[in-house]
Amino acid sequence: MRDTYTRLRAAKTKADTPQEAEELQNKKDLRLQSAYSLLKDAYLEVQKLQAEIKTLKEKLTQYESPADGYRKDATWVGKIVFILQRAERPLQSKEMIELLEQREPLLRHHHDKQKFFSALLAMPVKHGRVRREKRKGERGYFYSL
Repeated sequence: MRDTYTRLRAAKTKADTPQEAEELQNKKDLRLQSAYSLLKDAYLEVQKLQAEIKTLKEKLTQYESPADGYRKDATWVGKIVFILQRAERPLQSKEMIELLEQREPLLRHHHDKQKFFSALLAMPVKHGRVRREKRKGERGYFYSL
């Protein structure tokens, strides 16, 4: 049975006449051109994706270490002081949370941001690094340096 299969397969690939040989060659050329076209398209797609990866990596580095001096490895007190320095005006805790959410994934995904940030804000206030002031007619406290 195996011999019959190999003989039939060999008969299919062998060309009996020059015309059949030419037809087989044309079919092979068409398959080769088709494969080359697919390979070329895939190569162009890979180049396009590599360029996109490069731009995304550049954006990520700018996000992780922006030129304005923000450091992700700083303490929370340092981050709060940085935000207040950049604002150059007293801020409420909710405003500071909004500004820090853009840079801190931990704060962005926290389930209760106000409570979490309130505990962090108490330390610099307690040690005098940040001043807390109450403004008449406004809810909540304002924090400044």
